[in-house]
Amino acid sequence: LYGYIDLKKYGIQNPHLHIYYSTREGHITAVATEYYKGIQLFSYREELDVEETLELVHQLKAPMINGKQKVIAILEPYLRGDFAMETGYVTWMKTAPGSDVGQTGAGETEGPGRTGERPFRQVECSREEDFPEIARLICSDEGLGGHYMPEEFARQMLDRKKGKFGRSYIIRRDGKIVSHASTYAEIDNLAIVSGVITRQEYRGLGLGYEVVSKLCQDLILEGKRPCLFYFKKEAVGLYAKAGFEEGTLWGKLSHRH
Repeated sequence: LYGYIDLKKYGIQNPHLHIYYSTREGHITAVATEYYKGIQLFSYREELDVEETLELVHQLKAPMINGKQKVIAILEPYLRGDFAMETGYVTWMKTAPGSDVGQTGAGETEGPGRTGERPFRQVECSREEDFPEIARLICSDEGLGGHYMPEEFARQMLDRKKGKFGRSYIIRRDGKIVSHASTYAEIDNLAIVSGVITRQEYRGLGLGYEVVSKLCQDLILEGKRPCLFYFKKEAVGLYAKAGFEEGTLWGKLSHRH
């Protein structure tokens, strides 16, 4: 998904995007896209040249490698000394773009494909000056943003916003940002939802559901189908309530600091 969206958005013109591929008998068997140092690795039939791929990982000094769980599992035995593997899930929103999203009075929209739900009044779009605080919140979670430096991550979010490639929605309480969800990549028909986090002391209040639902509601109204990656199995309930299908397996290798 990331590789597809990056290529469709940028082609080969973006200085932060590099594309590598391997071939067998004249056919491309695997593609690796590098965007801001992270590698997205794809092979349709899990035809991976291990030696060639490992050489690329070491050459690029990649801090993170993402891909289908079966593809990442091929590399893991060779990299486990330097990398830790996590298995997560990728899922799509059941509600298709252009479907009838319910309306409340006064033209306010409800949750994705749901009726009788109150508008998400406490959710707001982030401003540019919010990005440093958002970055610190995301980077405080090792699995979600531990491989980033907050300053670098804030700069990436600003670049995405300026390029209309990403957006962040937040909820504030007590003068601080306490819940967040964003898109890390968007094109005409797809959007990757990520960065979903709520401060520990504000969990259990339904804030994560609120911010994710509002974000996905707006994406669907724009004709974009939301998809997302997540690691924690306990998040299934939140995403199912928001309208996502059951997730399928994917994998991530993160360099040990």
